[in-house]
Amino acid sequence: MANVFAMHSVCASIAMFLQNTYPVSRDGLSMPSCRFGALS
Repeated sequence: MANVFAMHSVCASIAMFLQNTYPVSRDGLSMPSCRFGALS
């Protein structure tokens, strides 16, 4: 069975990846701001 801390670590890693790769602008248009995070 998966450890709760391991699951949180995976979710936090995915959230960090999404936050780092979400574009600020695309095709000259500003993208809406958003924040990614793991809910616990």
